[in-house]
Amino acid sequence: MHDAFAKEKALKSLGSHANPFLDCEEYLQGARPIDDILDIIEFSFRVIQGQARLHPDTLKQLGVTQSAESAIKELNFRFREAGVGYRFEGRQIVRVDSQLIHQEAVKPALRLLSARGFEGANAEYFSKPTHITGPESMKQRSLKPSKASRAPSR
Repeated sequence: MHDAFAKEKALKSLGSHANPFLDCEEYLQGARPIDDILDIIEFSFRVIQGQARLHPDTLKQLGVTQSAESAIKELNFRFREAGVGYRFEGRQIVRVDSQLIHQEAVKPALRLLSARGFEGANAEYFSKPTHITGPESMKQRSLKPSKASRAPSR
């Protein structure tokens, strides 16, 4: 995970340690913009989802006791408790400005995208961040919406 995320950020390493876990920890604890912190959290939870789906037996052998679904619920609980205005939904961190809008529009739309028969639309939606950020993001691959689209509304 360390190497893949560092490559996404065009960095040789995320920290000054020889240990990838400590490097990720250093990256998270460093004085970084919120978007960088959300990026590594989002990336980590995408890895968690993928590993849980593709290699459940390996995770058990490594002593992982928490399911991906449980970890996502815990992350969203912590986001809500901290009042940060974000949640992990589908395969990305999304801004939650209004619980009503999120409950009535965003969640049903994401459920529909993940339903049988919408595989193509789902793949297209999650592979092209330009639906949120605009044409400028086409210049380089991004893990997240632009800073402007993540900023909580006032």
